[in-house]
Amino acid sequence: MEVDEFAEAVQRTDNGAVLAEAFQEAVRKQAVQVNQQQGAENPEFIALEREARLWSLVQTVQASINHTESGRHSQVLAWLMEMQITPAEPSDFTATKWLHTTTQVRAGQGGSIRMLDLDAPVREGAAIDASDAEADATVFNYIFDLLLAGKRKKAARVCSSTNNWQLKALLEAQITALTAATCFAVSTTSNITIAERAVYGFLAGDVQSALPLCTTWEQQFIVMLNSLVCSERFSSEKIKLALPVCPYKSFDDVFAALAKLPLSNEFIYRVMGAVISDKIGELEAEVAKEINLLASAPDTVSADPSYVRIAAHLALVAPQGVAAKDSELVIDAYISYLEMLEKWHWIPGYVRFLPKQAMAEVYGRVLAQIAAAPQRQLQLQIASKFDLPIKESIKTAANLILQQNSDMFVEDDVHDEIETEQVGQHAQQLIAAIEWLREAQLWDSTAETVAVVADALLRHGEIAALRRLSDVTGLDDVAQQATGISPNLKADLEHYAVLIQAFDAIARWEAVEHPTPEQATTVAEATQRAATILGPEASKASRQASLWIKYVPILILEAIRILDAANLYEKSLEMAVVVAEENSKLYNVFVASNRLSDLLDSLARAELNKW
Repeated sequence: MEVDEFAEAVQRTDNGAVLAEAFQEAVRKQAVQVNQQQGAENPEFIALEREARLWSLVQTVQASINHTESGRHSQVLAWLMEMQITPAEPSDFTATKWLHTTTQVRAGQGGSIRMLDLDAPVREGAAIDASDAEADATVFNYIFDLLLAGKRKKAARVCSSTNNWQLKALLEAQITALTAATCFAVSTTSNITIAERAVYGFLAGDVQSALPLCTTWEQQFIVMLNSLVCSERFSSEKIKLALPVCPYKSFDDVFAALAKLPLSNEFIYRVMGAVISDKIGELEAEVAKEINLLASAPDTVSADPSYVRIAAHLALVAPQGVAAKDSELVIDAYISYLEMLEKWHWIPGYVRFLPKQAMAEVYGRVLAQIAAAPQRQLQLQIASKFDLPIKESIKTAANLILQQNSDMFVEDDVHDEIETEQVGQHAQQLIAAIEWLREAQLWDSTAETVAVVADALLRHGEIAALRRLSDVTGLDDVAQQATGISPNLKADLEHYAVLIQAFDAIARWEAVEHPTPEQATTVAEATQRAATILGPEASKASRQASLWIKYVPILILEAIRILDAANLYEKSLEMAVVVAEENSKLYNVFVASNRLSDLLDSLARAELNKW
């Protein structure tokens, strides 16, 4: 079953009756398509037909909520009959009653009844011709199916065309205890076919005689509920003739009897039973328990999507009596299914049905999987429409992303290698968390997360990722907008921005095919300036000090390399000499980073190249 039409209805309204009607229409539409493509015997078509009946049933039950109990019994019985497909007329009908037997009687042949009235087989204890018995069975089977479908008048017309005058009279008579007793008397006589017994038994409200002809759960239900309705209808009438004893007093009794039959095990019938007997809350609790069990299974088996879809949408249509925890679990399970299908735009419509305290957690999990900017914008629009707790959800999403990438934060050591070209998957996810926070204008949270992520990226040498982070978030803007952060955090952001600007300058220089000496000088001076700003931070007792111990030497060595590449050896030598002075703060950073030898090598190369 396609999820889109269900979701469209959920987007439009939260009215249970309107939703049930929309769900029925969606399933019917899908059923028609399957029938056209694969035929009415296809299992998918049969399943869709049953589900369409379910949503129709929900509407019927909701419409009869103020009826008396017996009124609800009659209403559901009428619905069941209406849902039955009117059977096609058999092709081997014969208009003459007992054609072969009549011929035998008139010819004076033995082995058959002597008289041709309809009571003769019972009265005489004789049989009709086998061919006539077979024809009778065909007729009565057809009449029984018509009665199950509520087609009493059509059944009477069939009786007229097949000369079953006694049954025709009973069908056309007013439904009273007397007519029921008459039908019951006929059903208990011997020498009648199973089908004929079922017809008369059904008219009397007798379960035992009618049940053997039932082949579906709906037919079994009709026979049992018909018995209850007949019992309630005739209970006030006093007659001396025997009536069948109804074994049921309520829907619960009927469903208890149905539960013993194998057809009742199917989920759709369990749902129908819950809807009719007003036990949707119990059903949702069972479904929630089953989902929990599957979720904790070692092989992480998922529940049947159609099973979850029906349960979730039933919780939307009829939330009364459903425990909040069960509703949350079932709807959340369906949201997870939509996540798997990447139907992100439909999810907010379902989130709004969750308990308030669960919205941010569930929606945050969803948002954590969305990185594309257009989809982020769409989510913000839809979330606003449904008044979802978007800021809390985004904070949840950001925290979840950080947790999922916790490997980036476990090490205090700073990696030696740096990556200036590729942005790794972990880094992309971390940047997405910051993009969400910025999108929601959660400036303080954005600034705090930028600092945490930038620290992690620098420790892993993810320079390309750090530059991407700066591009998509705008560090200067974040630092300016985040008015609630501490001075230390603001200073950290400024330091990260200085470092990024230096690497941006280096990247721009390397992108030029034939850079001029002037360009090299500009980049080298900018890089040296950044090192000069960050150098003093390396000696402070802070977590970031180890970062500057790593990156300040890198900046200086890059500046010298750029000058050398432009044949500006005197300038590179001058820079190296200044840094190499023992009283220089930058000198101490090179010592701390174990890169003093690299600086001295650069100094020697510059001196050599100068000549």
